[in-house]
Parts: sequence; C-alpha cells; structure tokens
Amino acid sequence: MKKLLGIVVLGLLLCGNAFSEIINLKCLWNSGYALPEEDMSSNKGKVDFYKIDLNEKEVIDAPSGKYHNFETETSKSFVHVDDDQIYFGIRAKQGKSRHTFTINRNTGVLNEYYSINTDNLKGIINNKFLCEKTTSKKKF
Repeated sequence: MKKLLGIVVLGLLLCGNAFSEIINLKCLWNSGYALPEEDMSSNKGKVDFYKIDLNEKEVIDAPSGKYHNFETETSKSFVHVDDDQIYFGIRAKQGKSRHTFTINRNTGVLNEYYSINTDNLKGIINNKFLCEKTTSKKKF
C-alpha cells in the first residue's frame, strides 16, 4: 500500500507541469497615435513577440521585458488572466507613468498604452497590434 501511495504521489509531482499553458504570440502593428502628435508610420510592418504562461500568470518574454505580479517601493508589475483578456504592465506608484498591455483573447487585438506625466515630459502613446498564436519566435 505504501508503494502504491508513493507511485501515485511521484506521478502527481512529475505531471505538475504537464498542464502548464504557455502561448507564443506574434503581433503585427496595426495602428497607433501619440500625444503630443507624432508620426507613427515608422511602426508599419513592426512585429513584436510575446511568450505568456497563462497558469503562472506571468509574461516570460516581451519586447519591454518580463512581467509578473511583483511590487517594489516605486513600482508595481502585474499580470491578470481571465477568459476574455490578458492584462499586464507596470505602474509607477507616484502615478507619473504606466505601461500597460491588454490582449483580447477573442479578437487577438493587443492594445499597448504608455503614459508619462512628469514636470519635464508629458505624453501618451497608444499602439494596436493584431496577434496570432505561433509555435516559437525563432526559426533556428
């Protein structure tokens, strides 16, 4: 009986990562705007890649770095996953800047929003990407 229990426990330990759901996304820039007004046409053809672990609720790879639920004295990084969207980013606690991403899981639209509000610099950048699942961002 002890051997059977040991085998069951060992089996459960070994299959723990079998249910991990990691998605790779390839996202093509679609549109965007900036305030103060800025020419965004240089983004045409831009492709960004994202690797997201849905179960662990962390962004493993993104153009702007990794994201997970973590807080410091000056900023808060977050990842929220539900049936309809994936929402992640980082916010300064003083409210002076934030960089957030929202991925609509039904349409594949990724909305990137960046805002800064300091004494020397104020502005907003909003980019929209169309994403599709891919197996990997590297061919080799």
